[in-house]
Amino acid sequence: MNMKQGIIIAIVVASLILVFIVTRTASVRTFEKNINEFTAEILDAATIAEKATNLYSEIWSDYIRRQRSISGVRFWLDGEWVGFSCFSEAVNYRKTQLETSGTLKRMNNGMSIANEVLKKIDNSWFGNREAKRIAKEMYLNVSELCSLANSPTGSLQSFNSKTSELSSSIARNIRELALHY
Repeated sequence: MNMKQGIIIAIVVASLILVFIVTRTASVRTFEKNINEFTAEILDAATIAEKATNLYSEIWSDYIRRQRSISGVRFWLDGEWVGFSCFSEAVNYRKTQLETSGTLKRMNNGMSIANEVLKKIDNSWFGNREAKRIAKEMYLNVSELCSLANSPTGSLQSFNSKTSELSSSIARNIRELALHY
């Protein structure tokens, strides 16, 4: 091999290394952008879901407490007296309010966007592998909390236990993601 061939090979190798570095840098920036977008959407959805489940829990437990003393329960809600014959009517009243205001739709749209961004994160060649794992786990936890916000089920005790467990898991996911990213 002569000197010209050596120089050409060195230029080609240097060019490939430069392309790799530029591509990696751009991919890492894209990964960071996607993590930030995912986090914003998932936290918005989680906040809405937690508020919704808290509203359900409050009216549910209030109904049970009041029902023990009188038949048929009336609440002063949003400037008017509203009566319920069973706790599920009380919970559905709150759910209907959240649907009518578009709150649950905003939560569900946020989850859809988070899911699409999570796919980009997962398919990224570069980026922190642990951050990817945590993002997937967080998505599953928030998704389950959103399911409870969309369709509250179980007994009051099991509902509260599950929402508390999910909220704790999501808080842990947030702390872990901050550490690994």
